[in-house]
Amino acid sequence: MRVVSVVGARPQFIKIAALSPVLRRRHEEIIVHTGQHYDFLLSQVFFDQLKIPKPDYFLGAGSDTNAKQVSKMVAALDDLLPRLKPDLVLVYGDTNSTLAGALTTAYNHICFGHVEAGLRSYQKEMPEETNRIVADHLADFLFCPTPNKVQILKSEKARGQTVWTGDLMLDAALRFLPLARQNGLDPHLNVANGEYIYITLHRAENVDTRLRLEKVVRILEGLKEPVVFPIHPRTQARLKKFRFWERVKKRKNIQMIKPVGFLQSLALLDGARLCLTDSGGLQREAFFFDRPCLILRSTTEWPEILKGNFSRLVDLNPSAVRKWMSKEKGKRSYPLRLFGGGRAAENIVRFISSL
Repeated sequence: MRVVSVVGARPQFIKIAALSPVLRRRHEEIIVHTGQHYDFLLSQVFFDQLKIPKPDYFLGAGSDTNAKQVSKMVAALDDLLPRLKPDLVLVYGDTNSTLAGALTTAYNHICFGHVEAGLRSYQKEMPEETNRIVADHLADFLFCPTPNKVQILKSEKARGQTVWTGDLMLDAALRFLPLARQNGLDPHLNVANGEYIYITLHRAENVDTRLRLEKVVRILEGLKEPVVFPIHPRTQARLKKFRFWERVKKRKNIQMIKPVGFLQSLALLDGARLCLTDSGGLQREAFFFDRPCLILRSTTEWPEILKGNFSRLVDLNPSAVRKWMSKEKGKRSYPLRLFGGGRAAENIVRFISSL
């Protein structure tokens, strides 16, 4: 079977790093990179570190507004996909590349599956929510990471066939953690294992307005422990735009570093005491590795990880952050087997092979 994987952003690169080796044992895979993440540190480093096969096609969408970026991707995919004549197209997650792939395959009557289907934040203002809902309701096959996502899609009467496969992010985390530990932390970081906080922050709703970003700065200023903060280009630009950059930079306990690849991120998380993030991927990885996590959002697509007092939604509330950090942390109560136990790639490929 000829399978086309449409990817374009960091989380999707990690997912195909887990899926491609298993898929290619039984099927032909063609990787199409939309160019959504056009920065080298946000794209090529993941292919290099994770030994992902070189993309067969690069569409060069680049940076733009959501609508313009999606339209460029759709136009390019509309030219390419009919020529490739795939038996199946796979789209991943909830990015603009996901939406473009879903729309183009639907327009061209090509069978497609949505990997990581059924997630909902119930915040329509998030572009990711629009992307995932459209993809879910156009897809022929819906590969769900947990049983909860299957139930969501059934309640919405999604037309595609739902399959509980497990989460490719758990596959990737388990596969690459030994290598991340072998490589270790950057020796230039002045931190000790178990004694620092790992922070990531990049979502538009958190950094694109002065009011929200100032709350982020107040949270950072309230942290006394050593902090490692790989800073996303968008976040850095907004900190400078709203004149908060020097205010954060002068905090001696905060080490702001360049964006890191997946292996470095796993190593940082593995060595952290806890993490603060607005990333959907990192909050799950923290859960997988038994690291307490403060989620800097008001909702999460992953309610499974909130059971007990292990992870907590705090939005951008400095007092909620301080209060939770002073409490005894709970234990992970949702079993990893419900995320597929590290066998999501095998489950997806087994289903594809049965078609």
